[in-house]
Order: sequence, then C-alpha cells, then structure tokens
Amino acid sequence: MTKQGNGATGAILSGLSIYIGGKNTFGKTESVKLPDWEFEVVNEESIGLIKSPKITLEVSDLAPAYISAMQNAETFIVKGNVREDGKDYPYIATMSVQLHKVGTEIKEGDSVKRTLEGRINTFEEIYRGSQTVNYNRDGLVLILGGNGKNLLAEFAQNI
Repeated sequence: MTKQGNGATGAILSGLSIYIGGKNTFGKTESVKLPDWEFEVVNEESIGLIKSPKITLEVSDLAPAYISAMQNAETFIVKGNVREDGKDYPYIATMSVQLHKVGTEIKEGDSVKRTLEGRINTFEEIYRGSQTVNYNRDGLVLILGGNGKNLLAEFAQNI
C-alpha cells in the first residue's frame, strides 16, 4: 500500500453542467445542492410525508434566462460525469422547480455569481443507467432506490 491508500477512488464527480433556459452552464456552474429526501418526524416516528425538497445552485453568469426558466417551472437538467474505479458513468437529474430565491453576489476582484433556490416539483435521478429517485409533488409519488415502490402511495390513497 502506498501513501495514497489502496488505489480505490470511490465515486468522484469529474464534470458538471446544468441545462437551464436552453443554455448549457458547463464551466459556469460552481455548485449544486440537490434535494435531500427527508421525512417529517413527530416523536421520533416518521409520519410518512416528506419535507419539501429544495435545490440550490450557483451559476457564474448573470443571464436572465436562468431566472425566467426557474420562474416558469421549465424542466432543467443536471448532468455530470462520475468516475468510479477507473470508469466513467453518467449522472443525470431532471427536474422542475418553483423559484423561491434569487441571490446575486458581486465582489470586486471575484467572479460574479447568481444563486438560485427553489422547491422541487418533479425530480428524476438516473445513475449508471438506472433510476435511483423519482418524485412528483402533485402526484404524491416518491420512489427511492429504483425498486418501483411509491413511498407516498398509502398516504395518497387516504386523502
């Protein structure tokens, strides 16, 4: 073994772009905070509903197309390349969002960036060709792990 460990790198995101408002942000995307899938809990027990999933993304481009695309709940796509054990695999997340916040950071000597935040309406995540998450807020659908089981089905049936 060397100082670098056993040579296994695990999964590393080696490229990222967002397609929003008909534009590819490759090289302009600083970070994306994809949604956590967190359940509402009362007295240490899940009540079966998820908290509103949110997304935060930073783009070093002040183009108005990004704001209007999110404001109009247009579908946008996060695409990445994941390098795992020496092989490259695609990561794709497709979603529509309700815009909650538009932030702009301007500091002399730094690149300007726009931070967009919103609530997820629809979300589908595909990794290595398999669906890992499927969410539809209005349809009360949440499928995690690609097993086809809708975790909100009983709740949806009861209301």
